[in-house]
Amino acid sequence: MKYFIDKNDNNQIYAYEDEVSDEQIKTGLTPISEEELLNEAKELKINEINTKKENILNGGFSFKGKIYQSSNEDQLRINGAVTNALVNPNLIPYIDWIALDNTTTRFSVEEFKLFASSMAYFVQETIFKASALKEKARNAQSKEELDLIVWESEK
Repeated sequence: MKYFIDKNDNNQIYAYEDEVSDEQIKTGLTPISEEELLNEAKELKINEINTKKENILNGGFSFKGKIYQSSNEDQLRINGAVTNALVNPNLIPYIDWIALDNTTTRFSVEEFKLFASSMAYFVQETIFKASALKEKARNAQSKEELDLIVWESEK
């Protein structure tokens, strides 16, 4: 195969059979090697993994059968509430928190610490899963190997 990139058309990639003559190849294309093509595919896969990671992190996490918001801002709020409860244990008898379905859950301070820990674990596991998949993508030796790297959902 012969590979080309059209830098004037959003970096569109073209592949031609080896038997194709130069006259049959679209004008204005820049030849690229299979290695460059694989590197481009790796970057796309890494971007896909990053997007999936962010969607999961922003999509909420489950705690005791309810889904709670989990964006960066939500994580900061949860950590702030835990810190406040730890610093002022005698002033804070409970913490109310709103779930994704807009219902309110009342947590004891001990329950909320477990809730915050669960959120932290969810974030950590998501980030480590993304990191492992990106490492696989960087080490892939072929497009076929790269195509086998997918983010599988937990059952």
